[in-house]
Amino acid sequence: MKYLGTIALGLVLVLVSSSSTAYALGAEADTVTDIDANVSGNAEATESISSEVEVSGSGSAGAAESASGTAGASGNVSAQTDVSAGTEILITRADVNAGSVVQTAVSAPNAVQSQADLSAYASSVIRADSDADNAQLSGTAVSLDYKERIRLFGFIPILVRATATVNANGDTTVSYPWYAMFATTDSATLRSEVRAATSDVISSNAGASFSAATQAELLSRIQSAMKTHLQASLAAETQTSASVQ
Repeated sequence: MKYLGTIALGLVLVLVSSSSTAYALGAEADTVTDIDANVSGNAEATESISSEVEVSGSGSAGAAESASGTAGASGNVSAQTDVSAGTEILITRADVNAGSVVQTAVSAPNAVQSQADLSAYASSVIRADSDADNAQLSGTAVSLDYKERIRLFGFIPILVRATATVNANGDTTVSYPWYAMFATTDSATLRSEVRAATSDVISSNAGASFSAATQAELLSRIQSAMKTHLQASLAAETQTSASVQ
């Protein structure tokens, strides 16, 4: 009986020890599993976040590049439009006399096909007519300064520089120097003659921006109308003087 009690007590101790060891191993295994799970989960989460950041960054960069490309394309179109619409040519008598303008011979308006041709043609008009002073041409208006006769205080005949302008919207204007307010002018007749000389060109243009060829044609018509008006004024003046004598 004594030995049986000792053996039973030994079995109990072995079972208790085994249970404790198993519990400890289970707890350790659970702890390791939890740690592995946390590490793995954090790593995956970090990788996922990194991937999302990279994708988002790449997308933003692509969008920015695309936006930049779009802005560049828009800028180019705008620049081309601003250049086409805003091109203006000014040929002055001083430039022609000094030889500082285009000397290429373009003597007919129907030969004008480019801005360079237009500049050359306007120069030839000023160079060939000593009564023409300045020509200003653009897609919206064509102007020419030309000598015209007025009578200061109503009886002193003098030559001044009048400006005739034909606009793309169909308006035609004639202006004189400020001191013409003290003189008698024939502005209404001159304006009517310039309008008549250019009306068919304006009608066919239908309010659109003037092309280089159209600007050249209008300059030719304006120059011709103003020259004819000046010659008629001088002829009438000569006839009046002869009658008085």
